This record gives sequence, C-alpha cells and structure tokens, in this order.
Amino acid sequence: MLGNEAAQSIQHALQITKTLLYVGCGSGLSDPNLRAWLDWTGRVLGSTEKRQYWLVTNTEVAQRQLEHPEKHRLILIPYGARYEDLIPFLKRLQPTTEAPHRTAVGPGASGSPSQAQQRSTPEAPHRTAAGPGAPSCFGRTSEVVLLVRQVLAKEPKPVLVLGDCGIGKSTVTQVMFNHTKVVAHFGEHRFFLRCECIENCESLVAEIARALHLANISNLQSAVAFGLTIKPTLLILDNLETAWQGDIKKVEELLGRLSALPAVALVVSIRGSQSPSTVAWGETIWLKALEQRDARQAFLSIAGSRFPQRPTPGKSAHSG
Repeated sequence: MLGNEAAQSIQHALQITKTLLYVGCGSGLSDPNLRAWLDWTGRVLGSTEKRQYWLVTNTEVAQRQLEHPEKHRLILIPYGARYEDLIPFLKRLQPTTEAPHRTAVGPGASGSPSQAQQRSTPEAPHRTAAGPGAPSCFGRTSEVVLLVRQVLAKEPKPVLVLGDCGIGKSTVTQVMFNHTKVVAHFGEHRFFLRCECIENCESLVAEIARALHLANISNLQSAVAFGLTIKPTLLILDNLETAWQGDIKKVEELLGRLSALPAVALVVSIRGSQSPSTVAWGETIWLKALEQRDARQAFLSIAGSRFPQRPTPGKSAHSG
C-alpha cells in the first residue's frame, strides 16, 4: 500500500475532500500505511481547520492520545465504557423525524408544548422542536435577507447580531430560522438556543449537547462537534452575552471551534455593541431603532385596532 501510487492518491483525496470517522479501529491506526497517512495529513493540512474523528471507549482516550500527536488532527470521542455502548451511541446521534419526542430548546420550552412541537403534521416535515415558530416582524426585511444569505453560503462564516435590549435580535433570528429556504436546506438540523441564563462555557456546551440528544459522555465538547457535523446544521445562540462575559476565554475558544466546523452555520446574538474579538466573524448585523412607520405597525399589531387614529409621537405636542 505504501508503494502503490494510486492507492496513496485515493487516500490523500479522501483526506482532503471528506470528513473521516474512524469506528472500531483500535490499534489499527498505528498500521504503517495509516500512520503514514496521518503524518501526511499533519504536514499538508496542519494549518487548516480540517478535522477527523475517532470513536473510542472511555478507558482508551488517554492511551490513544499518547499514541497520536496533535498534528494528526484526530478528535477522540468516547462513546461509553464498553464496546456494547457503541450502537446506542450511534443511534442517539441519528436525527429523528418524530418531532413530538424531541426536547424544545427555544421559546416555549418551559411549560406547554411549543408551537414547533405541535406542528408535526406531514405539511411541515422539516420543522424542528429545537426552536421557535416565526414571530411577527416589521421593518427588518433587509436584515433577514442578509442573515438568510449568510447562513446558506457554501462555506458559511459565523454571523454576529448586535443591538440594544429589546431591539429585535431574537425576532430577526427567529424569522430567519423559519425562512422557507433555510428550512429546506437544514431541515430538522436547526437549533435555536436561548442563552440568557447560561453563565459559562461548560453550561453552554451542555445545552448544545441537550439539543443534540447527547448525554452521559465524558468528552462532551468533542461529541458536540461530531454531532453538529453529521449534516448541514444551523446553530443560533441567542443572547450569549451572559456566558461570554462570565467565561470570556473559554466561550471564545468554543465559538472558534464551532465556527470552524464544516457545514455549520453559526449565528450569535449579543446585547450591546461589544463582541468576542477572537472569532473570525462574517458580516456583522447591527440592529438600530425601527423607522417611525414600522414602529407604529409593530405597536398596532400588539395593541390591536383600538388605537389606529392615535397621533404618531412627534406629530403633535399633545400626543400623550
């Protein structure tokens, strides 16, 4: 194999064009051919974010890490204490179409079933219970269009949405989350996480893992990375400022790893004007106050038809 030019070319092409998952390999990755392959990966792809994954038992992690240097770019994912735990682990990673059994992570997750959970009819096969329905939105068309275009890019860059409290960050991201093109592209692999009460990186990773139905795994961050790359994924972290400000270094490192995952469209909204500086953001979306006409429409949509003749503030000295 080592002397077969055609075989080596095929292996190199696989390494460059595919995301590799090693299952049941054990000490097999020390085979002379595979070892040379991994060394080649480190030399050629070492400066990229290219990763490959290796499922191992909990007790194998330390030994396998010693056997393979960081340049091999192997992310070890422990699946359980015994070999018998492998199949249940793989089944937990498989997306399910049974929306009522999924855990709601977005708005409406606390009490009764969310709007997204209730819509599990054949007419909405792509909806997910891991996020909200589409809210009413006024005056934000251009921002929504920009968001949709960025998350649907061939190689999506992480998107940052900034603005004051109550300015509409959650509304804009929720509208994008439910956009027809976004639903068609990501299907049920769309996740909307409300992060106001998440205080640190560890809790953030646990919340993402919960959305992916991952539990009882020792190396949770690696498992989350693997779960997000199963298929094209949209991950929205709404109001992340609490976790970021409480655990800046670790949260920024996590955001960097998430944004580097292939086929993962990451959207982060943060209150205020400051943002994680170490992340290579795409185009930032700044939300400003609504135009007067749009603000009036938003108000009337909530207040109802009782006030349509009320003077617009600024038009009369006695506007009330």
